[in-house]
Amino acid sequence: MRPAIHLQLLLGDPVPRPAPSEIADAVDRIEVSSSDAEADAFQIVFKAGRGGTGGRVDQALLGSRLLAPTSRVAIVVRIGPRPQALFDGVITHRQYVPGAAAGSGLVAVTGDDLTTLMDLDERIVSYPAMGDAAIATALIARYARYGVVPRVVPPAVLDQPLPAVRVPMQHGTDLDWLRAAAARVNHVFVLRAGPVPLTSVAYWGPAAGLTGRPLPALSVGVGGAADVTDARFLHDALAPQRVVGRVADPDTGRILPLAAVPPAVSTLSGRPQPAARVALATGVGGVSASVARGRAQALADASANDAVVAEGTVDTGRYGAMLQTHRLVGVRGAGRVFDGLYQVRGVTHVLERGSYRQRFRLGRPGTDTTTAAVPTAGGLEG
Repeated sequence: MRPAIHLQLLLGDPVPRPAPSEIADAVDRIEVSSSDAEADAFQIVFKAGRGGTGGRVDQALLGSRLLAPTSRVAIVVRIGPRPQALFDGVITHRQYVPGAAAGSGLVAVTGDDLTTLMDLDERIVSYPAMGDAAIATALIARYARYGVVPRVVPPAVLDQPLPAVRVPMQHGTDLDWLRAAAARVNHVFVLRAGPVPLTSVAYWGPAAGLTGRPLPALSVGVGGAADVTDARFLHDALAPQRVVGRVADPDTGRILPLAAVPPAVSTLSGRPQPAARVALATGVGGVSASVARGRAQALADASANDAVVAEGTVDTGRYGAMLQTHRLVGVRGAGRVFDGLYQVRGVTHVLERGSYRQRFRLGRPGTDTTTAAVPTAGGLEG
């Protein structure tokens, strides 16, 4: 039996409230795009038009302060009994497309998640005697008034600079620093809406910390039981890279070699794709040899993440769950080579009246499943 799906739209600044009926009833389509490499983005399309005789009166939606640029938008989806925060962000652009008939047309508002607010002001700030994790916590704390809660995991190799040797500097926006610092140590910076509406978790740490329990498996090629359409699987043998280079160790003054390869063993793939290309290490100047090795390994690991990609569209009513980037999800029905667990790399939620679909992109380091069964909505299934 399909679970009931309900949508709630919250609008306003500084604290969004349920949209009034004249706005909620005009919603025609909502899209929310989420990627493991970019900010979440949304677009809401409303059926609207100009009023009055001959359409001479401006239509009400364009005059609403709730749909003005910088207004905050929160989208909540309830699948079955449990509400889930799908998006929290701000409006950055508006569009109006007049219709051919008088009094018809479309109004569209688009924007990004709350990382937009972290990318507004460029700064030059020094952080004496502070490591990356401490700086990340301080930067995220600036946005607590928006319900943003920090979750910071220190890197495995700590880089604790002595003020007499080096003082960490921020040149740019808070978002620039958070992303660049995360990439250097094979971490990610993700702002995830929820777990309850009008709150978000700002995660700075290894991607593995976001996986959680696997989501119910997506079903392909199983006849009437399939919930995925347009499924396809892509195997890129040239994606993984071996990373090499040299680093001047400031502690010893010696020039040391760097060499890193993607892991030969994966929890997601029985046959990880070996590296066929060689890339030069970047971002390893002015740091210790141990930190440079960690950054080189981070580059090698990241190159192998999408050696195998699965794409398709899932009917959320049949599937009964909401995909999230970085989470694990099973695939069944594609055969041993492409069945098994994947990590969600990107998903676009498309909500229309009577329809909720999710276009997804999954990735893993190679072929062949590592598990004989994947979680389904009712338990495990082979």
